Amino acid sequence: MSFKDHELDVSRYVPKPAELVDEDEFAEAAVKYQYSKDLQFKSGITLSHTSNAGIIKPNYGINLLGGYVGINYQIKNIAPLKIDSNQRAIIYHQKIGADIRVGGSMAEAGFGDGPLMPIYTFALLGNYTLNRKHKLLFGIDYEYSGKTELFIRNTRQISNSLIKDAGYLSAVFGNEFLFGNFTIPIQIGVYLNAPYLKSTTHYKKMGLFYYPRLHKNIYGKGIYCGTMLKVNSFNADYLELCVGKSF
Repeated sequence: MSFKDHELDVSRYVPKPAELVDEDEFAEAAVKYQYSKDLQFKSGITLSHTSNAGIIKPNYGINLLGGYVGINYQIKNIAPLKIDSNQRAIIYHQKIGADIRVGGSMAEAGFGDGPLMPIYTFALLGNYTLNRKHKLLFGIDYEYSGKTELFIRNTRQISNSLIKDAGYLSAVFGNEFLFGNFTIPIQIGVYLNAPYLKSTTHYKKMGLFYYPRLHKNIYGKGIYCGTMLKVNSFNADYLELCVGKSF
């Protein structure tokens, strides 16, 4: 048995310089209809062209024709600013404040069809209002996990304080995006005390809050309720329901 070497003509697989040239053109035409102050309809067509600009033949260009129909709805109109005697806008919002939030959830202990155990959360946060759309959050978050408590009891481990050993204390930092009565909070937390949690050192939370009563010139302040999803690394941990007060 013998082997024979074959030389490959790699020049066939190397693209010519002209083949690396892309010509991209895009055009759009649209019409909008303002039904009301809050509701807007929009429809349009798009045309795009991609080719090598005819530098070499044949030119395998592609023309794409598309269309779309959309609806824009503004959840809440921002009230017009009040103007003082010097023609300066008066904005009634407090730059620095505080948030107190409590929440709860039910989560399966272990994997599969484990028993549902309660989870309680408490957050004490400071806030700083940047503008009408952003509110910075920073502070501490405490979580008491029934899953960890069950693990401690089932493994017959001695715990001098379940509040300490079955609870997770973390430092959090985040931003709350303000859209009228609705807000989207995004937080990142770093565990300060989690003796039975070794797989990760941080987590993320994202949710949706609703402020039932909101002063027309105060943004992201008042009593709110909503939900938040907690994620450890890339695994969803639990979905909590929470209420709070932002001062």
